[in-house]
Amino acid sequence: MFFKIRPTYIVEHVRDINLHDLKAEGIKALLFDLDNTLMEPYSGKFQEEIADWIKEIQKDFKIAILSNNLKAEYIEQIQNIVDFPVYGRAGKPFRATAFRVIKELGVLPEQCAIVGDTFLTDIILGLRLGIVTVLVDSLVKKGEPEYWQFIQKIERSFIKSAKKTFTKKLISKNDFKQIGKVAVILNPESGKISIKLIKEEIEKGFKEYKIFEITPEEDAYKLSKRALEEGFETIVAAGGDGTIKAVISGIYGSNAKLGIIPSGTGNLMAANLGIPLNIPASIKLINKGITRKIDIGKLNDNYAAFMAGCGLNATVMAKTTREKKKQFGYFAYFLEGIKQGFSPESFNFKIKIDDKKPITVQASTILIANSANIFGDVFSLAPKASFYDGEMDLIIICVLRKIDYLYAFLSILGGQHFKKFSRIQHYKFSKVEISSDRILDIQIDGDILDKTPFTVTVIPAAINVLVFPE
Repeated sequence: MFFKIRPTYIVEHVRDINLHDLKAEGIKALLFDLDNTLMEPYSGKFQEEIADWIKEIQKDFKIAILSNNLKAEYIEQIQNIVDFPVYGRAGKPFRATAFRVIKELGVLPEQCAIVGDTFLTDIILGLRLGIVTVLVDSLVKKGEPEYWQFIQKIERSFIKSAKKTFTKKLISKNDFKQIGKVAVILNPESGKISIKLIKEEIEKGFKEYKIFEITPEEDAYKLSKRALEEGFETIVAAGGDGTIKAVISGIYGSNAKLGIIPSGTGNLMAANLGIPLNIPASIKLINKGITRKIDIGKLNDNYAAFMAGCGLNATVMAKTTREKKKQFGYFAYFLEGIKQGFSPESFNFKIKIDDKKPITVQASTILIANSANIFGDVFSLAPKASFYDGEMDLIIICVLRKIDYLYAFLSILGGQHFKKFSRIQHYKFSKVEISSDRILDIQIDGDILDKTPFTVTVIPAAINVLVFPE
């Protein structure tokens, strides 16, 4: 299952939201967009039926409005007619204001749902928070600028596969069961979610479990080995991409099942596997006990589960600091990539794919991908890559000048990666050998762990991962 950037629900009007279903999912607070979600833009008043609806839902939910509107007097005007908090200049899809609002409401992030009419701000914010998202149609469509109507058309084109109603959940309460004895490899330094909260959710979600907390003396690799020695058959990585990679390296060669609780900053591998970024939902998925075997790659003496490479992508990973990831989540990689792309550096590579004749290329980036959706389907470096096809993908990005970078960026954004003039080459492989004219760092699943030259050999169906069924 590939990572789809899509809302949890789509409805025509806010009053179509099934509040009973939200309550059943443990939602206690609703974060609303303002203009074109709850009221017509700049009208300063609610339609009568919406005003009545808001009064009704306040009986069961805490409410707040998060608006990107910059006009303080307008926000103050709205605040004067409601008895719940209204926040302007919210900066959606960035999370700083949302985190503050959630804290002030006295709820946990997973107890919130966000409702709005704009995909790129409201829904992306919700996805970055790992919470339930509800996309509604704009109250007013006529009169909106043509460019904005066009943007919303593009937005909707990416989310055709989203859930249409509130009648079918990805995981229902009837599906919940206990998987048995679970070892949780917990990274206490990963992400922004408090360790106390993660431990509380683990205690609620698993009947029998033991937490192995990562320390400077014992990393995730050593702890996963110890968990296997103690007889655990389900090993759960609670952290980000680096934690998952280390646990995979530890359990490879065993029959253990890998569960993922995405509590890191990027959580790209979890997202690409279709694992919910909401901690309680990810635990429920683990308890369903459904596994699929994923491929991994052996890169020199390391294992790569998601993505590896050298050149520009390794520079991006190295330059994306923990602080940036905590502030922007997986957006941090995207933003750093744009920044680094304006001063591209190229290298000469010699590449041998399987038993074919070696090729030489001048390129800025060599990417090895099991999956490589950085910003969902909207910005995927390797849209044809799959965890399940027995091969990995080699992407060569031949960016030599700034204009080449812009062309490549637009090609990726438009899904035209491998057209004749896209500056991007694509190959499938079982084994690839790569050397460069200079010694370059290699990033493996987000961490700088090796240097060129390197060889990658695909190991098909290597790890049992607890995911949704095919």
